[in-house]
Amino acid sequence: MYTGLTKQLNFGNYLIGEIIPEDHELVKLKKIVDWEKMNKIYSECYRSNKGNATKRSDMVLGLFILRHLYQKPYRVLIDELHVNLAYMDFCSVSSEEIIDMKKKGKRIIDHSSLIKIKQRLGHERFERIVKIFTSQLIAKGFIGGKYMFSDTTSLEKNIIYPTDVSLLKRVIEEAEAVVQKVRYKKEITKSEVIRKADRISKIYYSSSKKTKELIQSTCKELIKIAEKTVKKAGEKITLESVKSKKYIIERYVKVKEVGEKIIRQTKEYHLEGKKIQDRIVNYYEDHARSLPKGKVGKPMEFGDKLRIDMSGNGYVTNYKLYTGNPSESTMLEETIEEHKDVFKENFYAAGFDRAFYDESRMNELEEKYNIILAIPHKKDRSKPIGKRKEKIYNRRAAIEAKISEGKRMCGLDKSLYRGFDGDQIWTSLSIFALNIRKVMREISKKPALINRFA
Repeated sequence: MYTGLTKQLNFGNYLIGEIIPEDHELVKLKKIVDWEKMNKIYSECYRSNKGNATKRSDMVLGLFILRHLYQKPYRVLIDELHVNLAYMDFCSVSSEEIIDMKKKGKRIIDHSSLIKIKQRLGHERFERIVKIFTSQLIAKGFIGGKYMFSDTTSLEKNIIYPTDVSLLKRVIEEAEAVVQKVRYKKEITKSEVIRKADRISKIYYSSSKKTKELIQSTCKELIKIAEKTVKKAGEKITLESVKSKKYIIERYVKVKEVGEKIIRQTKEYHLEGKKIQDRIVNYYEDHARSLPKGKVGKPMEFGDKLRIDMSGNGYVTNYKLYTGNPSESTMLEETIEEHKDVFKENFYAAGFDRAFYDESRMNELEEKYNIILAIPHKKDRSKPIGKRKEKIYNRRAAIEAKISEGKRMCGLDKSLYRGFDGDQIWTSLSIFALNIRKVMREISKKPALINRFA
């Protein structure tokens, strides 16, 4: 049964409100956020008026915001919600509720509930929530769309450094889990197949010189074991398909789709000498790809490509997450069109990194959208772009600092949610937190700005 926002504040809420100072950032933020519109999006997940009551919208959405604003795990946040008055006020939780739950030996919400609600909401609803906040800032005059600057970065996945040996070993273990009909990794019995794969892998990892011949021979042996185990898993599912539980069938489908791709790509690369274009780097996060960065300390990252668009006064106006490693030049028109749709005639000029350079396309877009595009030549660094464009391009450097802030303070360095859908949710909430930080800085400098939200 859908509950919605806190309908009536009690005496506990009143006391908390009196204790917390008015200039506390969460008190100000609570006034800024449009809870009613976010509540409407949250309500779409619960159509029925029957069953147990849902967790209140302001508590759940408040915890999602706090998770990325302060970079704290759900368990820690929930612990602090029971003792931190500012958190209680922001999430509309009263001290009386906390005391009642404590008497029952329970918590007001569990971290697993937040994870389930996150999955139920999905990335599209989270994106709409972020757009509500961005539109609100535009309407209140905080975001100006005259200038737009765009750049790409990588959103890393929380995965270990991939090797073909470790990937094949994972395929063998997952296929063996299907054969043994187990659900969790800890339940897998170390069969002779897994022991043999471990022995072969250990020879490779313990070697001080990992030669080409060694990796080829190791992969060749592991491929044979993997192919036999996957085939055996298929026979087991076919023979017992009626009796097989849903999670076993789902596991086999994953082995069949991803496992066989890993076997094929390893065979083509190491045994046939072919170049792999769309290489899988992780069994569970099979959408993640290798992203060459050209950095000395970190030449390669594994995850998704993220495009961030920033206004001239430092707010993120738009963003998009891409699978693989698409060229920036293919994003140029899409980026300009999305910004033009929002700001229309107020859009004057845009600055991009040289990776976006496409001379013929740039001329077309300048004429089509009546804007100035400041993008230096991709290869010839000595080629001038003109004083006016150079001035616009120099302002583009501010987006590097914005991306750095997002990675250091809001979680844009590494996604901790599973799957591409999880990465999109993680990105949306991180961008939300990034814009919150910016608007709160402006209000702290000029307190009168809060009156725009009255």
